[in-house]
Amino acid sequence: MEEVRGELARFLSGRPHPVIGRDAAFVGASFEVYMLSLDGIAKALRGSDLTDCLVKTGNWHHQILQMRKASAIGLSAPRGDVRDSLRISGLFVTPLASKVDRAIEWIDRQRPEDHIEAFFFIAPAFQIHAFLLRGFSKEEVLVVSNRSDSGSLKEGAAYPADAFLSALKNLKPVTGIVCDRK
Repeated sequence: MEEVRGELARFLSGRPHPVIGRDAAFVGASFEVYMLSLDGIAKALRGSDLTDCLVKTGNWHHQILQMRKASAIGLSAPRGDVRDSLRISGLFVTPLASKVDRAIEWIDRQRPEDHIEAFFFIAPAFQIHAFLLRGFSKEEVLVVSNRSDSGSLKEGAAYPADAFLSALKNLKPVTGIVCDRK
C-alpha cells in the first residue's frame, strides 16, 4: 500500500486533477479486478462455480478518499518485469467510487461473521460491476453498478450466483461503443 500511495502522489504531482488536487487524496480499500466474460458466463451456466469463471485482469482497483469519502478510483497494473510492483495507470472521478464504498459497507454489515472471499469483477458485456462473495457452501453476487437498461439486477442487491446468471442469460449483451452522457 505504501508503494501505491507513493505512486498516487507521483501521478497527481505530474497530472494535477481539478477535483482531487495534488496531494489531498488517500488510498482506501484496494483489491484485484477480475472479469466475467460471455464465455465465463456460459461456463458457469453449464455448472462451473462462478469463481472458477472469473479471469484476472492484472489490474488493481484503489478507492481514493478525500475527507474520508470515496471520490475517485485509481487503477494500477504491474510495473513491467518488476515482481509485486504496481504503477498507477489511471485515476477517475466517478460515482462508481461511492457505490463501491456502499458495497463494502454492505458486506461488512450483512456478512460480518461469515467467512467469505470477495472478488471484485466487471461483466463488460452487461456493463456490470459486482462483488462475488464466496462462502463455504454458496456463492452470491452483490451488484455494485449496473449501467444496462435492465431492471432485473438492482444496484446494491445481492443475488444467489445462479439467480444472477439466470438474469444475465435473459439480457442482451452490449455491442459496439457506448457513450454515457449522464
